[in-house]
Amino acid sequence: MITRVYLKSAVFLLLLTAGGKLLMGFGKVPVLEKAAPFFSFISNRTLLFIAVGLEVGVAMLILSGYRGRHMGLTAVGSLAALFLSFRLLLWVTGFQGYCGCLGSLSDVLHLAPREADRVATGILVYFLVGSCGFRVAGLWSKRDCKELGNSGADNFPPKLNEAAGRCWLSPGSKKT
Repeated sequence: MITRVYLKSAVFLLLLTAGGKLLMGFGKVPVLEKAAPFFSFISNRTLLFIAVGLEVGVAMLILSGYRGRHMGLTAVGSLAALFLSFRLLLWVTGFQGYCGCLGSLSDVLHLAPREADRVATGILVYFLVGSCGFRVAGLWSKRDCKELGNSGADNFPPKLNEAAGRCWLSPGSKKT
Protein backbone atom coordinates (compact mmCIF):
# COMPACT_ATOMS: atom_id res chain seq x y z
CA MET A 1 0.00 0.00 0.00
CA ILE A 2 2.63 2.53 1.03
CA THR A 3 4.82 1.54 -1.92
CA ARG A 4 1.91 2.34 -4.22
CA VAL A 5 1.48 5.77 -2.61
CA TYR A 6 5.21 6.42 -2.96
CA LEU A 7 5.17 5.47 -6.65
CA LYS A 8 2.12 7.66 -7.31
CA SER A 9 3.85 10.59 -5.64
CA ALA A 10 6.97 9.88 -7.71
CA VAL A 11 4.87 9.92 -10.91
CA PHE A 12 3.33 13.24 -9.85
CA LEU A 13 6.75 14.80 -9.16
CA LEU A 14 8.27 13.38 -12.35
CA LEU A 15 5.47 14.74 -14.53
CA LEU A 16 5.47 18.08 -12.69
CA THR A 17 9.20 18.63 -13.15
CA ALA A 18 9.06 17.32 -16.73
CA GLY A 19 6.30 19.82 -17.49
CA GLY A 20 8.36 22.64 -16.02
CA LYS A 21 11.39 21.60 -18.07
CA LEU A 22 9.29 21.29 -21.21
CA LEU A 23 7.90 24.82 -20.82
CA MET A 24 11.39 26.13 -20.18
CA GLY A 25 12.75 24.24 -23.20
CA PHE A 26 10.35 25.95 -25.58
CA GLY A 27 11.05 29.37 -24.08
CA LYS A 28 13.54 32.01 -25.15
CA VAL A 29 16.07 31.50 -22.35
CA PRO A 30 19.56 32.40 -23.72
CA VAL A 31 21.43 29.92 -21.49
CA LEU A 32 19.66 27.03 -23.25
CA GLU A 33 21.52 27.80 -26.48
CA LYS A 34 24.93 27.39 -24.82
CA ALA A 35 26.78 24.08 -24.71
CA ALA A 36 26.08 21.87 -21.71
CA PRO A 37 28.75 22.13 -18.96
CA PHE A 38 30.64 18.91 -19.78
CA PHE A 39 28.75 17.71 -22.82
CA SER A 40 30.03 20.36 -25.22
CA PHE A 41 28.57 18.51 -28.20
CA ILE A 42 24.95 19.24 -27.17
CA SER A 43 23.13 22.36 -26.04
CA ASN A 44 21.51 22.83 -22.66
CA ARG A 45 18.14 22.79 -24.44
CA THR A 46 18.84 19.31 -25.86
CA LEU A 47 19.99 18.09 -22.46
CA LEU A 48 16.79 19.50 -20.94
CA PHE A 49 14.65 17.62 -23.48
CA ILE A 50 16.59 14.40 -22.78
CA ALA A 51 15.80 14.83 -19.08
CA VAL A 52 12.11 15.40 -19.95
CA GLY A 53 12.07 12.20 -22.00
CA LEU A 54 13.65 10.19 -19.20
CA GLU A 55 11.25 11.56 -16.57
CA VAL A 56 8.17 10.97 -18.71
CA GLY A 57 9.45 7.51 -19.66
CA VAL A 58 9.88 6.48 -16.01
CA ALA A 59 6.45 7.92 -15.13
CA MET A 60 4.82 5.97 -17.98
CA LEU A 61 6.62 2.79 -16.95
CA ILE A 62 5.25 3.14 -13.43
CA LEU A 63 1.74 3.95 -14.63
CA SER A 64 1.74 1.00 -17.04
CA GLY A 65 2.45 -1.39 -14.20
CA TYR A 66 4.98 -3.23 -16.35
CA ARG A 67 6.58 -5.91 -14.18
CA GLY A 68 5.01 -4.53 -11.03
CA ARG A 69 6.16 -2.15 -8.36
CA HIS A 70 9.70 -3.48 -8.21
CA MET A 71 10.41 -2.34 -11.77
CA GLY A 72 8.96 1.09 -10.96
CA LEU A 73 11.14 1.39 -7.86
CA THR A 74 14.19 0.32 -9.84
CA ALA A 75 13.43 2.86 -12.58
CA VAL A 76 12.98 5.72 -10.08
CA GLY A 77 16.18 4.73 -8.29
CA SER A 78 18.12 4.47 -11.54
CA LEU A 79 16.90 7.86 -12.75
CA ALA A 80 17.73 9.41 -9.36
CA ALA A 81 21.22 7.89 -9.50
CA LEU A 82 21.70 9.31 -13.00
CA PHE A 83 20.59 12.78 -11.86
CA LEU A 84 22.81 12.52 -8.79
CA SER A 85 25.76 11.63 -11.02
CA PHE A 86 25.04 14.67 -13.18
CA ARG A 87 24.90 16.95 -10.14
CA LEU A 88 28.13 15.46 -8.78
CA LEU A 89 29.83 16.06 -12.14
CA LEU A 90 28.66 19.69 -12.01
CA TRP A 91 30.10 20.00 -8.52
CA VAL A 92 33.42 18.30 -9.38
CA THR A 93 33.94 20.46 -12.46
CA GLY A 94 33.38 23.60 -10.39
CA PHE A 95 30.12 24.67 -12.05
CA GLN A 96 29.01 27.87 -10.31
CA GLY A 97 25.46 28.17 -11.67
CA TYR A 98 22.31 26.48 -10.49
CA CYS A 99 20.71 23.38 -11.88
CA GLY A 100 17.54 24.14 -13.84
CA CYS A 101 16.07 20.88 -12.60
CA LEU A 102 12.64 22.37 -11.97
CA GLY A 103 12.49 24.16 -15.29
CA SER A 104 10.13 27.12 -15.34
CA LEU A 105 8.36 25.90 -12.19
CA SER A 106 10.82 27.92 -10.14
CA ASP A 107 9.56 31.07 -11.90
CA VAL A 108 5.92 30.12 -11.42
CA LEU A 109 6.52 29.45 -7.72
CA HIS A 110 8.65 32.62 -7.38
CA LEU A 111 11.65 30.70 -6.07
CA ALA A 112 15.12 32.15 -6.02
CA PRO A 113 17.72 30.00 -7.83
CA ARG A 114 19.20 28.74 -4.56
CA GLU A 115 15.75 27.83 -3.20
CA ALA A 116 14.86 26.02 -6.43
CA ASP A 117 18.14 24.14 -6.21
CA ARG A 118 17.29 23.04 -2.66
CA VAL A 119 13.81 21.90 -3.70
CA ALA A 120 15.30 19.92 -6.60
CA THR A 121 17.85 18.36 -4.23
CA GLY A 122 15.04 17.43 -1.84
CA ILE A 123 13.13 15.71 -4.66
CA LEU A 124 16.29 13.86 -5.66
CA VAL A 125 16.82 12.65 -2.08
CA TYR A 126 13.14 11.63 -1.90
CA PHE A 127 13.56 9.56 -5.07
CA LEU A 128 16.81 7.94 -3.92
CA VAL A 129 15.83 7.16 -0.32
CA GLY A 130 12.30 6.08 -1.22
CA SER A 131 13.16 3.81 -4.12
CA CYS A 132 16.19 2.23 -2.44
CA GLY A 133 14.41 1.90 0.90
CA PHE A 134 11.37 0.17 -0.57
CA ARG A 135 13.53 -2.09 -2.76
CA VAL A 136 15.65 -3.17 0.21
CA ALA A 137 12.57 -3.66 2.40
CA GLY A 138 10.92 -5.75 -0.34
CA LEU A 139 14.00 -7.92 -0.84
CA TRP A 140 14.43 -8.39 2.90
CA SER A 141 10.81 -9.33 3.32
CA LYS A 142 10.90 -11.87 0.49
CA ARG A 143 14.19 -13.42 1.58
CA ASP A 144 13.16 -13.88 5.20
CA CYS A 145 9.66 -15.18 4.45
CA LYS A 146 10.44 -17.43 1.48
CA GLU A 147 11.41 -20.42 3.61
CA LEU A 148 8.06 -20.21 5.39
CA GLY A 149 6.11 -20.35 2.15
CA ASN A 150 5.03 -16.71 2.43
CA SER A 151 5.90 -14.12 -0.22
CA GLY A 152 5.88 -11.33 2.35
CA ALA A 153 3.61 -9.20 0.18
CA ASP A 154 0.47 -9.88 2.22
CA ASN A 155 2.30 -9.72 5.51
CA PHE A 156 4.58 -6.66 5.18
CA PRO A 157 6.43 -5.65 7.24
CA PRO A 158 7.23 -9.10 8.54
CA LYS A 159 7.20 -9.69 12.27
CA LEU A 160 10.60 -10.87 13.32
CA ASN A 161 11.34 -13.48 15.90
CA GLU A 162 14.36 -11.96 17.63
CA ALA A 163 15.97 -15.32 18.40
CA ALA A 164 15.44 -17.00 15.05
CA GLY A 165 15.56 -13.93 12.80
CA ARG A 166 12.66 -15.32 10.75
CA CYS A 167 9.21 -13.98 9.91
CA TRP A 168 6.13 -15.25 11.57
CA LEU A 169 3.29 -16.34 9.39
CA SER A 170 0.11 -14.36 9.61
CA PRO A 171 -2.64 -16.00 11.70
CA GLY A 172 -4.24 -18.89 9.87
CA SER A 173 -1.25 -19.47 7.59
CA LYS A 174 0.47 -22.83 7.60
CA LYS A 175 4.13 -23.53 7.22
CA THR A 176 4.83 -25.40 3.98
